[in-house]
Amino acid sequence: MKHKSVLCWISLWMLLFCLACDPVTRDARHLIRQGSLLLDTDPDSTLLLIDSVMRMEAKLSDRERVEMALLQGKALYGGSLCPDEGRSIPPMVVPLPELDDAPNYFAARKDHGKTALTALYKGRSLLEGEDKAAAVQAFKKAEQYGWAANDTLTVARAQYWIGKTLYDDGIKNEALTVLSQADQNFGDHYDERAMTQNVMAAVLILMTEYDSAAVCLDQAIRFSELGGCDNARHKALNNYAVLLRLTGKYELAKEKLRIDGALSDPSRIPIYYINMGNICLSGGQIDSAGYYFDQLESILPEADIKDETSVSAYRALSQYYELIGDAPRALDYRHHYDKYLSKVQKQRDQNRLYITAKKYDYDRIRQMAYQDTLLHHRWTSVLIALLAVLIAALLVIYYQLIQRKLKEAKTDALLVRMMNQQRELLQNNEQKERKNQEVIQDLTLMLTEKLKTMQKLEVFIKAKNATALSELKSQVFADGDHLEQMMQIIDMLYPGAYKEIQNKYPEMSEMECKVCLLQRFKLTRDEEASILGVGVSVLDKIRGRVRKKTQEKPEKRS
Repeated sequence: MKHKSVLCWISLWMLLFCLACDPVTRDARHLIRQGSLLLDTDPDSTLLLIDSVMRMEAKLSDRERVEMALLQGKALYGGSLCPDEGRSIPPMVVPLPELDDAPNYFAARKDHGKTALTALYKGRSLLEGEDKAAAVQAFKKAEQYGWAANDTLTVARAQYWIGKTLYDDGIKNEALTVLSQADQNFGDHYDERAMTQNVMAAVLILMTEYDSAAVCLDQAIRFSELGGCDNARHKALNNYAVLLRLTGKYELAKEKLRIDGALSDPSRIPIYYINMGNICLSGGQIDSAGYYFDQLESILPEADIKDETSVSAYRALSQYYELIGDAPRALDYRHHYDKYLSKVQKQRDQNRLYITAKKYDYDRIRQMAYQDTLLHHRWTSVLIALLAVLIAALLVIYYQLIQRKLKEAKTDALLVRMMNQQRELLQNNEQKERKNQEVIQDLTLMLTEKLKTMQKLEVFIKAKNATALSELKSQVFADGDHLEQMMQIIDMLYPGAYKEIQNKYPEMSEMECKVCLLQRFKLTRDEEASILGVGVSVLDKIRGRVRKKTQEKPEKRS
């Protein structure tokens, strides 16, 4: 049996080894765990780790892939709106295809919190793909499940993106309503409230409600300072400059841009010169505008700026030189503008192509991993079946062994019980034998005494001698009271008879009980009276009382 147990344990360890022997899957899970640990401190590293997992033929379950999509969504879009909108996402980050199915996956399992989050991240992904209608539907689902999960922050973020998308599409009134709800739901998240107030101000500027827009921008600046969000403050001051330019307050507009402190940040200096130049042009200050556009022109060749910023800069220069009548320079900058615009568009097309190719590669790798998983599961099923048969056989053998042991134990117990019974029988027989010997001895003595008495009686009858009669009485009654000796003899013949009469008729006297007892022997009145030592008349009275108490009819006796 010991060898069979060892074989069973070896089989179990072999099965566990076969289940855990896929190093690719093990490494993929390790990378996912590392990404989860880095999420709060370094989300970009989390994205790179997940991107590595996407290129591995890991045999991950559906739940693991959906959870990985949720982790990637948190790393991409899970932060505050303030740094999120100003954050530079690592290039060529492709959202996992499982993110599209994640909301339905978690909704089917009644996990409203994760449903809301994945729907929000899915909307952001769709919005980047310029599928605005599907994005708005995803945001609305995030809002619905956010309320169900009592997650007002996710609700507020979903409302923010719904309002911003509506604003981009020119649906101003509805956008303003949704953004107002988002602002209330953000609560103490002042950085995100600052971003919301900025978009509300932009909507109001488009609606030419400049006073209300100014109130929103003041709120945005205050909230950005409370929340420590520089990005929201920059946006608010720039929007304020636009508002003041539109209302003809050019000097105040320039003052807002100066307050913004863009000159201290090299990446924002070109935008500062563009905005200042545009304000001067709007105010008819051609010379001042020329100063700022000259500054812009001098830094552009060596400026480390985004291509989108270069597009804005060359467009502004082209428009400026066209305005002042310098056609060659305007044309030159128009060529630069077209060049960078084409470059930006080409880069977007390349990104889309890369994303499409990467999604295709991921689907292909996932399909290959799925096929490997099926094959692995088949072999695992075979091993489990064989192991189950082995274990079942061992269990049957073990059960039979237990039954045999139990049967042997029962047989041993029965033998022990029979031996004990036999021992008890022998002891009982020995005790009975001793008692029989004692009875035989007592009977022998009694018969001997009776024989001697009979011999003496025979002598008395033959001799008719008074002295012999006296000796005979002494021999029979041992010089005791005749009645007491008689009662002892009756008690020997009928054990407990006297006690039975006393218990049955407790109201009888001792003499009445004795008379009742002697009536069983069918003695004559004279014999009873002689034994009791009373006269016949006294005996009759006692008998009468006995009959009344026992309710017996009188018997005729001589």
